[in-house]
Amino acid sequence: MKEFVDLCIKDPSLYTMENFMFFLHLTGLSVPEHHLQYRFDPEKPVENLINPHLRISSFEAAIRGFAKSDKSKHAITSVYTCEGIEDVCMASLYHFLKLGLAIKVCGNCGKYFVPLRRSDAMYCDRISPFNASKTCKEDGSQRAFEEKLKIDDAEKLRRQIYQAKQMRIRRNPHTFPVRSFSAWVTISQVISAA
Repeated sequence: MKEFVDLCIKDPSLYTMENFMFFLHLTGLSVPEHHLQYRFDPEKPVENLINPHLRISSFEAAIRGFAKSDKSKHAITSVYTCEGIEDVCMASLYHFLKLGLAIKVCGNCGKYFVPLRRSDAMYCDRISPFNASKTCKEDGSQRAFEEKLKIDDAEKLRRQIYQAKQMRIRRNPHTFPVRSFSAWVTISQVISAA
């Protein structure tokens, strides 16, 4: 499994259901047996959500009641029958592929994660191995920025000038115009990007 996931992280075009099924065939594995399971809110049966005076079948009443119901109270889930951790991993990967969720490696801790909120996320939400009071998302970007400053002397100088000008505006807003600072920031960003 790890070999397939690592290959798909290197080349995202290989992260498809067809390639996953081919991988399972090559390794002699299969997706664990699964089925859909429906859970309903027991306090408010779906049949009671429609007009009781209508003459319809109980099946139609259930379908119409479910269509009008609050879906947050009802859950339709896929249930997998797993014999071991290998089956859990295969079922998870199969489910991720069905939902179109990518797997990435955290740029801070190096562990796998699934970016749920942003597809371009670089860091996971685990506790950082370098700072126990921050998550990888909080600590990783800070550490990357500090590493960039150590390597790039020009960026370090630009950052020092930026901080000095910003402090001057905060202390004496009437003597140093904000427009000129904004123009300087724009120009310095263009120069540093080049």
